[in-house]
Amino acid sequence: MTAEVILQSFFSPPTLFFALGIMAAVIKSDLRVPDEAGATMGLFLLTAIGIRAGVAVNETGIDLQVAIGAIAATLIGCLLALAGYTMLTRLFSIDPANAGSIAGHFGAVSSMTLILSITFLDQIKVTYEPFVAALYPFMDTAALVTAILLARRSLSSKKDGNGPSTKELLIEGLTARTTVLLIGGLVIGFITGPQGMARALPLFDTLFFGVASFFMLDIGLVAGARLAELKKVNKFVLGYALLMPVIHVLVAATIATLIGLSPGGVTIFAIGLAGGASFISAPIVMRTALPQANPSLSLALALVVALPVNVIVGIPLAYHTAVFLAGAL
Repeated sequence: MTAEVILQSFFSPPTLFFALGIMAAVIKSDLRVPDEAGATMGLFLLTAIGIRAGVAVNETGIDLQVAIGAIAATLIGCLLALAGYTMLTRLFSIDPANAGSIAGHFGAVSSMTLILSITFLDQIKVTYEPFVAALYPFMDTAALVTAILLARRSLSSKKDGNGPSTKELLIEGLTARTTVLLIGGLVIGFITGPQGMARALPLFDTLFFGVASFFMLDIGLVAGARLAELKKVNKFVLGYALLMPVIHVLVAATIATLIGLSPGGVTIFAIGLAGGASFISAPIVMRTALPQANPSLSLALALVVALPVNVIVGIPLAYHTAVFLAGAL
């Protein structure tokens, strides 16, 4: 991991647009992104994330190990979101909306951490199973849906006095537009594959980064307007942001080793998928699904705490953990 790669992660257009939005809100600029424009960008990005993931899984192909990996990634995504939400609400007394948002961000996959973990392995010439990176939609979607369901259940319970049944929550979560677009896009991309999506995929590939960057301006404007709320946040949440990625890595690395992945594959699974904190897909989803949450809190923890720690020590530590587990289990 070179200094250039690290700087690129901090000074990428999405991050800079987010900073611009915060600055505009702080100086009380009249800059605004129309609600309709923000909603449209969110729908496009959700669709693009699902389709690109489905095409990647199609190219990789499905065999028994891929199927086991997908199941493991899905279960871990649910487990991480559940553990995070429980810790935030019961130990740190965070409100359900923000707890769901934070748990979703930390349970979802950071594409930047995923890229950096692969770059690290390539630099030290360690081989890995190529399909592991394509498992990200399984863990990502599972974590986001679980966090949203948990938060909505608590919010509904406080509002109405009686929480909805698990069946009602599952139906609501699985039929929500965020989930429909993520899973629907994944299925469409998988069924059609790169050849079937040849004409449409350039749209989702070419425009994705630019739209995501501009969408982060909208997120920054919303976050900047609510920055003052950070002063009211339980300070132990910072400890959560430092501790939970380590727990995620240990749990995911152990499971990945048990299902037969190589140390390189375990590294990608543990830190590239489970150990990061999303600041692309999660803000998009949470902005729509949990509008009551403060986006500045989740994004600050993901960008200012989780990403730098992973870049500096998290990825090498995850690899050495994978090597140790390979010899111990």
